Amino acid sequence: MQRECPLTNEQIEVVRWLSYGKTYSEAAEFMGISMKATQRRVERAWRVTGTFNKTALVAMALRKGWIL
Repeated sequence: MQRECPLTNEQIEVVRWLSYGKTYSEAAEFMGISMKATQRRVERAWRVTGTFNKTALVAMALRKGWIL
């Protein structure tokens, strides 16, 4: 069951790539954006969710059903 997600579609896409074990650089390449843009999306997602690193962010997204 997917719960209301406070993240943008772009942030979710980054989180999904991170959940596959990809680095910021690899995620950026797959999405066709810069690594800095990828990092900014993750940092904004941390602020929105109250998480403090990418592992915690991915764990929350999986637990809440925001990503599969």
